[in-house]
Amino acid sequence: MTETARKNILICDDELLNRKLITAMLNGLPYVVSEASNGTEAIARMLGDHDALDLVLLDIAMKDVSGTEVCRAVRGSVQDQKRHVPIIAYTAHAMNDEHERIISAGFDEILTKPTSRAALLAILEKYTSTLHE
Repeated sequence: MTETARKNILICDDELLNRKLITAMLNGLPYVVSEASNGTEAIARMLGDHDALDLVLLDIAMKDVSGTEVCRAVRGSVQDQKRHVPIIAYTAHAMNDEHERIISAGFDEILTKPTSRAALLAILEKYTSTLHE
């Protein structure tokens, strides 16, 4: 697969182990994975690299700025108004009543922790269609 066919995925999670787990699940697949280790960095990366990103996995419960706040900031940006980048909530907090609150913050979908490789790939295929290219 050529480099131009690779999709850019940003993983935003303040837990190193969670970032490394997702990165390991994507090893050998046509994705370029980058990481943000907190909400402040996530906002900077999501706005600064907006045109290059194909999908963002964003943890809800980060210590400095919550994933919900990050998502709202990005969704209100000029960059996002020009080009919608799918933002997937990556969380262990996905009870039914929280589901609606998370989606209403601007997330496209929710991926529950812990996740399986199959669930992760299903989300990525749905939003990036990389596996069909």
